[in-house]
This record gives sequence, C-alpha cells and structure tokens, in this order.
Amino acid sequence: MVFGKVITLLFLLSFCITRANGAECTDNEKRINEVNSRILYDLNNVTKTPKTIEMSTVSEDGYIQEKGNVSFSRCGELMSGLMFQEKKSIAPKGTLTTTFKYSLSKQDDGWSYRYDFKMVDTDRATQQQKQLSEQHTDGIFLLNKYGVISRSSDRSEMTTGTVKNAGIADTAFTLDNNNQLKDVTRTSNIRSDNSKTNYEYDDKGRLKTKRSATEVAEYTYDELGREKSLFSTKTYFTIDKTLTTCKSWNSNGQCTLAEQQTKIIIPGIGESKDKIEEHIATLKYDYVYWD
Repeated sequence: MVFGKVITLLFLLSFCITRANGAECTDNEKRINEVNSRILYDLNNVTKTPKTIEMSTVSEDGYIQEKGNVSFSRCGELMSGLMFQEKKSIAPKGTLTTTFKYSLSKQDDGWSYRYDFKMVDTDRATQQQKQLSEQHTDGIFLLNKYGVISRSSDRSEMTTGTVKNAGIADTAFTLDNNNQLKDVTRTSNIRSDNSKTNYEYDDKGRLKTKRSATEVAEYTYDELGREKSLFSTKTYFTIDKTLTTCKSWNSNGQCTLAEQQTKIIIPGIGESKDKIEEHIATLKYDYVYWD
C-alpha cells in the first residue's frame, strides 16, 4: 500500500543497466531496485513488479486532493514519478490553501528530483489572495559503488512573506545487516530542516515503525501478510493524527482502495480551547504489471 507521499515523499547491492529489451533480471538487480524504490517513493511490501501505479486521494469536504503516478522498468527500477497535493483548511478570516508538487526522474548517476510548495490565504469576504510562503527545491539522489542510494543533496529557495532564504541540505541513508533502511539523517544549514528518521521492522522483515522528532508512523498487516493500516501522528504547529485503512486488495496483495481518517488538533492560545478538525478521504491505487 503506497501510503506515504510526498511528500513525504518515498524510498542496494550492485548497479545494473535497465533491460529495456525485457531480458531476464538477476536477483541481485531486483534486490537493488526494490530497496532503492523504498527510499525514493516509500514503496513497501511489493510482491510483484508493477509497470505503473496511479494514485489518487479525494475528500468529500474538499480538504485534500492528491494525484500521482510512478513508472518502473521490467526489472523494477523506478524510472519516473509525479505527485500533486492540495489541502484546504479554515483560517480565521478565510481559507488556507497549501499546494505541493513533486517530480522524480531517473538519470545516469541516480535520480533528480524537484518539489514546489506554496501556501496562500484567501480572504472570505473579498476573495483576495495573499501568498504566505513559497519554496522551490532541486536535488539528486546519488549511488554508491554498488548502485545503492547512499545520499541525496538539494538546494532550496524559500520566501516567507517578504523574507527570502536559501537552503543547502544533504541526506544520508543507512541500511541494516538485512539491507533494509535503518535510518535517514538530514543535515541542513536551516535549523528547522535538520532531522533523523529511524525505521523498525517486525520478525518477518516488514516495516513496523517509522519515527522522527516530529512524526511517528505505525504499520499493521493482516493474516495474509498484506498491508492493512497506517497510523501516523505529526506534530508541528498543529497535531495531525491520520489513520489509513485498506478496504480492498488486488490478486498480488497490493491495496487498491483505502479510507483515510484525519484529525487535526489546533492548540488554543492562552485560555482558549483547542480547535479540532476531522476529515475523511478515499484513496485509490491502480496497478498495471509487466507481462
């Protein structure tokens, strides 16, 4: 089940050239591509190599809209990806809209990526829009001598109000003895952009928990080993609690339909009470496989 994005989104032993002619893939090549795909796009528990994955998220109240697609080679190497997200929430005098776009493309030495973020406040009475913040980031995922993603590097241009900043960051990816992602450490010249995420697995090697200073994500599986749910808690200016539960799977055990329940807690100021927003969204995944 492809639960993470973004931007989230998204996410190892010898580098092989993609076999465009469909020749047999080596086990080593498949393992490399599988782990690299986990790093690049947070793909977890994939049992059969897809050709493409189309994703969408829609909430009836208009809170969130998402669309995305990912493509793979016959040997499971992620070739390209695109994700767009829009969220709308109630502001004191209008509507706060955040948009996020992420693109990923395979290059000779790794993968290039770009993401664009924008936050706009729309006045309820006048419908005038005021841009609160904007960010543009370009980066690249780099491979070690075995063809494994070992780090990424990116540069950002950010504007908040009239203040402009430039960010430079490097991210290191560390694997455990089972070639599973162990931790991700991001180092940036901007203090709030520094982070470390740790990954924990169950006794069957399935992702169980993903934990950082601002987010905890917990995965569960059903009796057939399929991903069943993802519960995440994100703490920033608000506390966002999201439960995503799969309702339907395809014959390869991949989730095709899920329900997402989100509770947003906005802490009160002074003696004022906390404000709570609740939203329900439908997630759909369409898998196309190589013959």
